[in-house]
Amino acid sequence: INDRIAPVASLIQPRGKTKVEPGTEIPLMVKASDEIGVEKIDLLVNGELVQSREIASKKETTQHFKLFVSEDVELETDLHVKASVHDAAGNIGENTLILLAKDLRAPSVSIVSSAVENKILAGKTLRVKIKAEDSFGVASIRYKVTGVVKAHGEFSIDPVGESAEREFDLKVPEKAAGGGTVSIISNATDRSG
Repeated sequence: INDRIAPVASLIQPRGKTKVEPGTEIPLMVKASDEIGVEKIDLLVNGELVQSREIASKKETTQHFKLFVSEDVELETDLHVKASVHDAAGNIGENTLILLAKDLRAPSVSIVSSAVENKILAGKTLRVKIKAEDSFGVASIRYKVTGVVKAHGEFSIDPVGESAEREFDLKVPEKAAGGGTVSIISNATDRSG
């Protein structure tokens, strides 16, 4: 075989995203073609071979891969993902996709109160606990209270950690109308904002 033409390679992230979160798995698709036949596809990340697949020689093929992004990858790090497509003559066609390691999920937040059966009495104090969790670290917790009691606040978390809890008290006015409501909304920010 006197084949000197490299295969054509196309590396696609099917969801069209270029940001990935460490600790997750992402789908990748490699489309490859060669006039003689594609025989092998290698996936490399930052120059390191992470997957290799032998293929019965085909002129055109689409192969689906799943790439696990290690939890150890630091945020804001570029991942150079390369598909190397080999033909029977040893020619190699390559295509590279650059992915950026980002924190893509907001922290989870839960609110716990000392109210029995979600009822509070006028003139009493209600203890509220907010818990936030995020694998890259909770940086702050905010809350807003509306209804018969109005309040808002923010807690900065130092040092930043994967889990944080903060508590505060709400004093329900003596003259609060029966049947009145109190709504508490909370959110948290992580290290990424």
